Amino acid sequence: MDEPDWQKAFGVVSRAGCAVRVLPDTPTGFYMHEKLLLIDSGGSTAKMLLGSQNASYSSLSFNRELSLELTEPESPGILAAVRTTFDDDFAKARPWAG
Repeated sequence: MDEPDWQKAFGVVSRAGCAVRVLPDTPTGFYMHEKLLLIDSGGSTAKMLLGSQNASYSSLSFNRELSLELTEPESPGILAAVRTTFDDDFAKARPWAG
């Protein structure tokens, strides 16, 4: 996704030390709308927050959003499957060039 609208946001998170990667835009590719936080991924204290909300005031205050928090002790199989999908998507994505 090299749309100009994303350049500023990608620059901000990139300068903050985050790895920004971009999946190819193809007619058969998925449109990814979910937001995912993997915390301490792979460890016994791992957590996952998966949802639709953006990290914005309007999204969190006015929209009807949904998120799900799971922990490693409660749902180890689900966290493992999500990690595998995330790692696969990350590997297929190219680094954002800026």
